[in-house]
Amino acid sequence: MSLGIWQLQRAKEKRAIEAATSEQNNDSLLWIGDPLLDEIDNEYQKGAAQGYFDNKHTMLLDNQIYQGRAGYYVLTPLRLANSKKGLLINRGWVPASLYREKLPQVEDASSLLITVHGILHRPSNPPFFLGEKESLDSAGWPKLVQYMDLNKLQFKIGYSLQPLILQLALNEPYGFTRPWLSSTPVIGSQRHIAYAIQWFTMSVIAVIVFVVLYRREFSNKK
Repeated sequence: MSLGIWQLQRAKEKRAIEAATSEQNNDSLLWIGDPLLDEIDNEYQKGAAQGYFDNKHTMLLDNQIYQGRAGYYVLTPLRLANSKKGLLINRGWVPASLYREKLPQVEDASSLLITVHGILHRPSNPPFFLGEKESLDSAGWPKLVQYMDLNKLQFKIGYSLQPLILQLALNEPYGFTRPWLSSTPVIGSQRHIAYAIQWFTMSVIAVIVFVVLYRREFSNKK
């Protein structure tokens, strides 16, 4: 029963995300500059920014699966024009090598002043680690990371970053394979409701089996 309730809560969260995504996508384009973005109000909004790619500080976000194959998301900071801030750009997915110690060769983006478009997202929460994790403390670039810690990253690169990540639009250059067809969550609210129904059904069956077995045991004793 508790698992069913949990799935209903997940469905409620997904509906809220879907509603926010639909609402933000209907809004006008947000031009990103020096004013600090709001993590809640600006998430899922269409954004555009102008600046210079900081190719020296590219990162590879580990454990990204696309069509059953392991790989990485390539994230490169964009130094915003007429601002002291930067914006982290998710340029898309690249496949991993058969040997984990061999990182993929990532092509640098343009070093000229460019304009990029995409959807704004918050960094994912840190995962649970069973062993030693990769970190921004490792030497050399590009760095392999398990999750994006923007506070730690901006300390490493020497300039502040906007709190959201721009997921590069499908028709934009300087990117790689972009598995996101839209900003809508992969598993929608209806899937969680279906899971909840399954758990509640299993709970009812368990109660029926318990009652039948209890009555049978009671009858035998009687």
